[in-house]
Amino acid sequence: MNFIDKAISMMSPGWAVSRLRSRAVIKAYEAAIPTRTHKIKRENRNANQLNQIAGKSLREQARWFDNNHDLVVGALDKMEERIIGAKGIIVEPQPLTVAGT
Repeated sequence: MNFIDKAISMMSPGWAVSRLRSRAVIKAYEAAIPTRTHKIKRENRNANQLNQIAGKSLREQARWFDNNHDLVVGALDKMEERIIGAKGIIVEPQPLTVAGT
């Protein structure tokens, strides 16, 4: 216990116990601390390099699911409708003035 914890324990023992319990829980949080059995997996490549490597596989899997899985077809159709729009991609003319602007 540090000085603050000792002072708190004199004033409010329940609060001091709560602080110590919280500190123990944080120390015991396994995912944040590398151990002998839990090695942290880090990635040294940037996002573009990772996408370049995995892009072909992900693209092929997505096409296979789109062709062969009804639930995926429905989900992708809904996403397409909500992202692109019900009418699809349409060309909207932008008439110019005589000055070309």
